Amino acid sequence: MFFYLFCAPAYSMFVTKHRAFYKYRVFSIMTGISIALSLGTSLILVVMMNDKLMGRIIGQYIPAAILSLILYIFLAIKGKRIQIKYWKYALVICIPLVPHLLSMNILSSSDRILIRRISGAEYAALFSIAHSCANIVSILLDSMNKAWAPWFLDTLHSKDYSNVKPVTKPYFLLFVSIAGGIFLLGPEVILILGGKAYLDAIFILPPLIMGCVVQFVYTMYVQVEFYEKKTIGVAIGTISSAAINIVLNLIFIHAFGYRAAAYVTLIGYICLLFYHYNYVKRLGYKDIFDRKLLFGTLLILFLAMFGIMILYNYTILRYIITLVYGTVILFLIFKQKGIILSILRK
Repeated sequence: MFFYLFCAPAYSMFVTKHRAFYKYRVFSIMTGISIALSLGTSLILVVMMNDKLMGRIIGQYIPAAILSLILYIFLAIKGKRIQIKYWKYALVICIPLVPHLLSMNILSSSDRILIRRISGAEYAALFSIAHSCANIVSILLDSMNKAWAPWFLDTLHSKDYSNVKPVTKPYFLLFVSIAGGIFLLGPEVILILGGKAYLDAIFILPPLIMGCVVQFVYTMYVQVEFYEKKTIGVAIGTISSAAINIVLNLIFIHAFGYRAAAYVTLIGYICLLFYHYNYVKRLGYKDIFDRKLLFGTLLILFLAMFGIMILYNYTILRYIITLVYGTVILFLIFKQKGIILSILRK
């Protein structure tokens, strides 16, 4: 793992450069090669080795590390010499992001640690399964943000602010539509990833998914802070939210059980959203996004979350609503395909 961590930045730098210049074909090919190598090697080693865990670790990290090492050599040859001025520029911006990323890790993992300590390993396992299911939405969030961020930063740089709202509206609504579908299919997602033994976790999945949607919105505001190089503000917000998360978890897991941790996570992300919104507003970007659309949709989805949780007890009715929901979404996508294709071409 240390070998992997030492080499991994080369892979990150390579794909980030190609993503920034909209060379998504190279980015997609490199990602596909990395996943195929790690997955294939892991499967072979897990079957062949007696120590299945070690087979999984070696299969996951060594192929990725070797690929990254090759890219390291390629970048070193192409770069030829170190540019100290670039290091200075990057360090000033990036050093505050170290506590930010550590706090994000605390924000996403402290609940499971505290559940295990307070309620026991059984409840921690239930929460972990729900958290893994919610990670489907997190992966979607990360993928969409990595595609959208270069365009958004370029738009800010060119001061073409009038083009932001028309593009971010379908971008946001597409994500919300997919998240809404996962809301409705929550029990099936739990069954696939965990099995019947973990079905009790279905009632903590909705607030975790809702937290991902809130995170999606505040990430849009964070990109403005990145553009303005206000990374200290990013770090302050995340550290504060992580501290609030730990304190509230200690109080509410004791009082209401392990399910309270899902709502505490949601509260933490809501705090981050309002922090970043107000911070960006002070930077002079109050109307960069359609606030009524963003906050109005979040409120509607939050209220719908409780209705969907009631539907989990009425399977047939939920399937009918899911079918209608899917049909409407597909119809709207088809109806707006011209706009969607135009945005993708940009």
